[in-house]
Amino acid sequence: MLNRDLRAARSGGFTLIEILVVIVIIGIVTVGAVLSMSFTGPERELRTEGDRLADLMNYAQEQGELQTRELGLYCTDHSYKFLAFDARRQLWVPIADDDALKPRTLPDAIRMQLQIEGREVVLASVADEEKKASSQSNTQPSTPTSPASSTVSSAASSSAAIAAVSTQSSAPAGALSAAEVQPHVMIFSNGDLTSFRVTLGRDGSDATVDVLPDHQGRIKVKVPKEHIT
Repeated sequence: MLNRDLRAARSGGFTLIEILVVIVIIGIVTVGAVLSMSFTGPERELRTEGDRLADLMNYAQEQGELQTRELGLYCTDHSYKFLAFDARRQLWVPIADDDALKPRTLPDAIRMQLQIEGREVVLASVADEEKKASSQSNTQPSTPTSPASSTVSSAASSSAAIAAVSTQSSAPAGALSAAEVQPHVMIFSNGDLTSFRVTLGRDGSDATVDVLPDHQGRIKVKVPKEHIT
């Protein structure tokens, strides 16, 4: 009878030590899950932004070929926008007829770096762009060109576009007005494009993703092996 009573008492609940052990295990599992999310969250956000930029550039490449017009990508350290070459006015203008190619701003903690033909490009900040736009709004519009001078062939337009990009590469940052912004990456109407590499990084993290063309000219996202989860 005594032994049966002892067994019943022992099976009636957990001891204090057992409860404490369970609490410690739950705490360890919770901390591990939080740390895992903190490491993979920023990387997922970088990958999402990299995939978006790659998809938009592939789309712009297709639209340039379909519409036979020169397009381009202009970057700041925290945003990017697509431009189209206006052959009549001989300048680059924002794309207003395609909502997919509207200007985009990156999340607050993400920064952009750009290499063209293997050389680092110093990108303007969003603040620089705002100052440039404000300065442009206070200037008088330029005198329109005559119809005769504004009529150019497609080949001439492409040459002017290339020359414009070359001019910008030697100009100091912020020297161009909003109406004279030139793309960093050319997307030609024949499907070709400037050799480039966009690197997206996050403040306070070593994680990065690269957006660049492959050997077939398609834009891909490359994630360093050490950041693959």
